Amino acid sequence: MKLRLLLAALSLSLAASPFIRAAGEDETQLGKEMSAMNKAFRQLKKQAADVTQNAASAELAAQVKKNAEASMELIPEKAAGLPQAERAAFAENYKKEMKAFVAALGKLEAAFKAGDNETAGKLIAEIGALQKAGHKEFRKPKE
Repeated sequence: MKLRLLLAALSLSLAASPFIRAAGEDETQLGKEMSAMNKAFRQLKKQAADVTQNAASAELAAQVKKNAEASMELIPEKAAGLPQAERAAFAENYKKEMKAFVAALGKLEAAFKAGDNETAGKLIAEIGALQKAGHKEFRKPKE
């Protein structure tokens, strides 16, 4: 009986483990900014094609841009694991890429304000590619 209970508890914990977040994952200021940015960007992608939502989409683009600007001043955790000689170049490259990201978000906001949803759709794809490349280069690998 005790063995069955132990096995049941063990199998339940193993099944639930992918859904449980690591405690320190979003605890850094950069993690918080990125999480807020991701949430707003996902919502923006859902409603981008709806012309009636352009004002709300422009606000979401501005919110993502604000979070990106705040993130630009922070340094990713991955820098701490690099040799001292490489950290400055890593941080400079991160800021350069974030500036490009912020510039694309500015264009996206302007496209929504102008009612140009076709351009906005292309910019969202471009921003998504920038995000994916940035995460690959600057995000600390999950352990």
